[in-house]
Amino acid sequence: MTQKPFISFIVPVYNVEQYLCRCVDSVISQTCGDWELVLVDDGSRDSSPHICDVYAGKDSRIKVIHQENQGVAAARNSGLATVTGEWIWFVDSDDWIEPDSVNILKENCPHGTKNDLVMFGHVRHEGDMTYSNAGKEMKDVGKEEFLRCQISFFNVCMIFRSDILRNHGLMFTRGIRLAEDLELQYKYEMLCRCPVSIAEPLYHYLIREGSATHSVQYRRNAVDDLYLVLRNLHGFISEHDIEPSAWLDVRLEMLVKNWLYSASLVTGLDRAGFQKRVREIMDLYRGIGFPCFENCKLRLAYNSVCLYFITNKIYLKIKGIS
Repeated sequence: MTQKPFISFIVPVYNVEQYLCRCVDSVISQTCGDWELVLVDDGSRDSSPHICDVYAGKDSRIKVIHQENQGVAAARNSGLATVTGEWIWFVDSDDWIEPDSVNILKENCPHGTKNDLVMFGHVRHEGDMTYSNAGKEMKDVGKEEFLRCQISFFNVCMIFRSDILRNHGLMFTRGIRLAEDLELQYKYEMLCRCPVSIAEPLYHYLIREGSATHSVQYRRNAVDDLYLVLRNLHGFISEHDIEPSAWLDVRLEMLVKNWLYSASLVTGLDRAGFQKRVREIMDLYRGIGFPCFENCKLRLAYNSVCLYFITNKIYLKIKGIS
């Protein structure tokens, strides 16, 4: 019986011929070869499918899945159904990793380790600028303390135990374009028992020119998708009898405030409809005992999102954020 690899990389691929080789080469050049790579071609129309096949033809550790375009969530799920590694690392196809990444992670996660989530730092590349964000090393601390101190918004800057994902049926929610990674991350964090973090910035994150993050459609999608994520998380918490905790309370508060902020940027927002959704979400979480939904700011949003938008805009202006 072939021994399963230490780590499996899952890389969704869609029209990234310009960046794909750098991503794949960064995996192939690892100083530790105990890995497998699954490239999921999500209906690309450029030369990306051919590039994937060429790499797979040269290295048996590389697998390729070709499918019709279904979105990044479906692509990652296809990868999850295929991989065999003990650990899983989701990597975006326009990004890359440090050459010693697998070796460093393997040293921190020897066979039989109780660790079940590993976070690490990243380097952000934006135009001609490079910003290094080293992680904070935390080991042998309780889960509650760890997750209160360590907040990451990037699934690409952490690795997950494949058995936890499979045993609990954790997958990315199809149809959600934004924050589907946060939904999976928060669910996983509720279930894991021994998270750790290391200081090394192993991941290189590229912000491409022409990013759509400030477009009108992006903001509308954010409002709709964050609503769905909040509903899905509530369902998961209720189904698994997850008790309220300080770290999860903080995460949920941040998610709701991000949702509210995204809505405040949408021109022509149906405020009456959004107000109804805000009250629905807050009532759901109040019903299972999360205290953040009783704080002054969120109570204001519950009573009047219009007043919340105004006061938050003034607050951000005073802080020099907006």
